Amino acid sequence: MSSRTKLTLVLALAWLPGLATAATLADYANLPLAFERNTGQADPQVHYLARGPGYTLLLSPIQAVLRLKGDVALAMNLLGANSSPRLDALDPLPGTSDYLLGNNPARWRTGVPHFARVRYRNA
Repeated sequence: MSSRTKLTLVLALAWLPGLATAATLADYANLPLAFERNTGQADPQVHYLARGPGYTLLLSPIQAVLRLKGDVALAMNLLGANSSPRLDALDPLPGTSDYLLGNNPARWRTGVPHFARVRYRNA
């Protein structure tokens, strides 16, 4: 079973109460870290984001923010850094994300690619 199939299956099961087993949730937790370019699914200041069980990592040109369950956030800024570095996604991963926001298909984001790394250049 491919990673994309596992992710789709896990997400589908998670929406149905009582059907997500501990083994299924463990498979989800073991998926590799995957970054995606912000195409409208997050605040416009965010260039890339990664989501996992219990966290969201948001990358902008001036900071990285790790949001944890319970409204806990840790922000990292590089003091004296370039305020407009280039962020590059590296190492494409299999699978994509779809965001069906609201009932207006013009706002939907589909086929958002995943990457293993994001590099800050000229920081």
